[in-house]
Amino acid sequence: MLPSFARRRGQKTVGSLFAPPFPQIQVVLDREYEVARQQLAAGHKDRAVVALRRRKYQEVLLAKTDGQLENLEQLVSGSMPVIALYVFSGN
Repeated sequence: MLPSFARRRGQKTVGSLFAPPFPQIQVVLDREYEVARQQLAAGHKDRAVVALRRRKYQEVLLAKTDGQLENLEQLVSGSMPVIALYVFSGN
């Protein structure tokens, strides 16, 4: 946990560091889809394809971020008993 002065300055706490940024990315994904539909309706197929490519990139980025977050959570949860054992053993 961060010191109290860090929390007062509006900095992130440990719990908020693991909070997924999914709602913000979902807004971007929805917006890219709407842009693609608008461009297609306006007859700009090339612009619609670009918007869909940006959407696909965001989806891949979301999947990578989710995988990294799961990996980090596994590492942290797996190492905590080892750290606690080391601290309590007095070594």
